[in-house]
Amino acid sequence: MNILNMEHISKIYGDKVIFDDISVGIHQGDKIGLIGINGTGKTTFLRILAGTEEPDQGQVIMQNGLRISCLSQHPEFPEGATILSYVTAGKQEQDWNPETDAHMILNKLGIVDHEEEIAHLSGGQKKRVALARVLINPADVLILDEPTNHLDIESIQWLENFLSTRANAVVLVSHDRAFLNNVTTRTIEITCGRIYDYKVKYDEFVVLRKERREQQLRAYENQQKQIQDTEDFIERFRYKATKAVQVQSRIKQLEKIERIEVDEEDNSSLRLKFVCSSRSGNYPVICEDMEEILR
Repeated sequence: MNILNMEHISKIYGDKVIFDDISVGIHQGDKIGLIGINGTGKTTFLRILAGTEEPDQGQVIMQNGLRISCLSQHPEFPEGATILSYVTAGKQEQDWNPETDAHMILNKLGIVDHEEEIAHLSGGQKKRVALARVLINPADVLILDEPTNHLDIESIQWLENFLSTRANAVVLVSHDRAFLNNVTTRTIEITCGRIYDYKVKYDEFVVLRKERREQQLRAYENQQKQIQDTEDFIERFRYKATKAVQVQSRIKQLEKIERIEVDEEDNSSLRLKFVCSSRSGNYPVICEDMEEILR
């Protein structure tokens, strides 16, 4: 049963179509990785899902009483707030002690001084504090935009375990492929204003996406040949009276063709070059009578 639905969502920024009549449902327990090259609308998708941005068309329908906790890319903080007061704000009346969980989560995320003012923190530390506030909230859906940014390996491993064992539904954006594989069980790709939904982890999605794109390319190439042949026929017989009916028929065929789009592909890559350091000297260091020196 879906706890949250995006139905027939469309969104346009200027001349760019971000979403074109997309629909998707989220089930309890879903761990979803949201994939797409930069600029395809991943953050916009999360904001619409969280209710902080309105679509141009369509609606988001959620279960009554559904609790959503959201980590944005650029969290904002109240002036003068300390780390602990911010993380536990509004939770003092709960049946559990929020400060106990807050101290534990902050420590796991590498924040040591919990009474420090947030204004004194670096950008990376602020993001970790915001993540702690999101994780401490009892939520039915966690929406996380790049949660592993500014985390060390130990903190990332702890977060993987937390999301896998303690979180309910999760929708996240991350460029960390290992993190996606260890947390998510479903992958949604945004491309060309559409979405493709795969019930698999990231690595399996990559294989399926490659197969899909190869099929698209073959269909695109076949269609382009068909279009070219039709245009050639029209141009050749445009002014021949005996072919007028056929020419008009081909023109109408061209107008009705639904053009195939090939999904955008992320061709970005990271290239690293390591230069071997030169030797600092031509001779090894020889030490003698070390026992005498160490006495």
